[in-house]
Amino acid sequence: MPWDTLKRDCKKSDGKSGSYVVLKKKSGGGTEQVSCHSSEEKAKGSIGARYANEGRTMKITKRQLRRLIREATTGKGKGWQLADGRCNSHNISPGEVAEAMAVLEEFGYSLFIPPTVDDNNIAINDALAGYPGEYTYEDFMCAIQIAQGRGA
Repeated sequence: MPWDTLKRDCKKSDGKSGSYVVLKKKSGGGTEQVSCHSSEEKAKGSIGARYANEGRTMKITKRQLRRLIREATTGKGKGWQLADGRCNSHNISPGEVAEAMAVLEEFGYSLFIPPTVDDNNIAINDALAGYPGEYTYEDFMCAIQIAQGRGA
C-alpha cells in the first residue's frame, strides 16, 4: 500500500500542531491522511515503519513445524496439565520442577520477570527446541507456576 508525505498544517493525535502529514494513496486515485508529524523526517520514519510491517508473516522452520505437529498429535512432554488445562502440581516432584527450571535457566529464563516478557518467551522457545519432545510449553508454564508458589 503506497504512502506519501505532504507539507501542510495538521493536528497530531496529542492535540499539538504539526506540519507534515502521511497520506495513504487509495486505489481510486485519491488520498487519505493517516497521521500528522512535526517534521518531514518523522513523517518519513512513519512511512518506513508502515512499509516494514506490511505483509508481515511468521516464519518457522520445517523442524519447528514438525515439533508443533508432533506435540499436538502425540501429547509428548511430561503431561503435567489436567484435561481442563490447569497445572497438576500434585503429581510433580520438587526435583522435576527444579529440573525443568534448570533447563529454562540454561536458555536465559528469569523468574524475576513475567513469563510473557519477550526474553522469557524466547528462553522457553529455545528450551523447547533444545529438548524436543521432552517438555511442552504447558509443562514449562506449570513448572514456572509451581516455582513461583502458584501450583494447581
